Amino acid sequence: MLNPLSGYLRLANRLTELWPEQLRWEIDSGAHPHEAHVLALDSTKAREQLHWAPTWGLEEAIARIVAWYLALRDGEDMRAVKLAEIAAFEASARGQPDSGGRGGFV
Repeated sequence: MLNPLSGYLRLANRLTELWPEQLRWEIDSGAHPHEAHVLALDSTKAREQLHWAPTWGLEEAIARIVAWYLALRDGEDMRAVKLAEIAAFEASARGQPDSGGRGGFV
């Protein structure tokens, strides 16, 4: 079993690679909830029982998160940004060829 912290570190490294400027991290030394050590996300039941599959993979999702925060930072019209993101997600869910997605249900 991999150390759960390794996933967070991989995510932080990828965010750092995608962000155009240098990022700094601050370690929160405060108290943390007890359940923080045992929380986990697992979509196995959704995949098996509902035949669900993510519309966007992790790489696409991370890239879009970074783009959203950059748009916010740059003062863009966030309603327009979000509507465009919803349209892109819906296109991916429909499996349109240029969307890069594979659909929500298989």
